[in-house]
Amino acid sequence: MRSTPPGCSGHHPGPDPPGRQVAVLLSLRRLLQRLLAAEGAVVTLVTFEFGAYCQIQSSPPPAQYVFIFGGVGSTLVAADGQRLEQVLGADRGILADLQNGLAVAAPLLAGAVAAFLPH
Repeated sequence: MRSTPPGCSGHHPGPDPPGRQVAVLLSLRRLLQRLLAAEGAVVTLVTFEFGAYCQIQSSPPPAQYVFIFGGVGSTLVAADGQRLEQVLGADRGILADLQNGLAVAAPLLAGAVAAFLPH
């Protein structure tokens, strides 16, 4: 005789209804898009902040530092996006790729703009 763990009725749930996994995957893809957009926006704002901070210093570092900072931020956003897409197996369309590209390129562009702000 088999005993069931406390709190379990002994009934095992059946397989998910058809389409449930597809709905979950689509929901996770939408979440991925929002996450990458938010991450890109945060890194962009931090890059602008770093550029502005460098400009108010009495002896500012070279402008290239801000550009490099933005490039590193872009690389990190791209790596996160690629890793999440691989986990989800998210083969997405051109529009989604453009949106992710903007999230990735924004910190680099922010670095370029901030690097050349007038003193």
